[in-house]
Amino acid sequence: MTEDWLALCRAAAEDVRGVLRELPTRIEREPVVGDGVGGDETTAVDAAAERVILERLRAIDGATIVSEEVGELAGDGRLRRTTSSSVTCTTSAPARSGRPSAVPARG
Repeated sequence: MTEDWLALCRAAAEDVRGVLRELPTRIEREPVVGDGVGGDETTAVDAAAERVILERLRAIDGATIVSEEVGELAGDGRLRRTTSSSVTCTTSAPARSGRPSAVPARG
């Protein structure tokens, strides 16, 4: 992996802090702006936070990202609409290979 995984996560966290500064109150954060791939409502803060995190993670060459709001983003950059109903939580961590890996925890 060419990126430092911890630095990437810290940068993404800072990006989300920026989103929270841009949407400081519940009035800005809570409007429903769409539906996630699993059918749940997507609020303004959900969409904005996920957008900045995905921008960071898409920079990782070949990474596949599973997202609550948009579904699966394949390592080739293509969006695949998948339902998130079978994934109850996701833990992201570097794999032994040094490349990031998302491991779904099934309920």
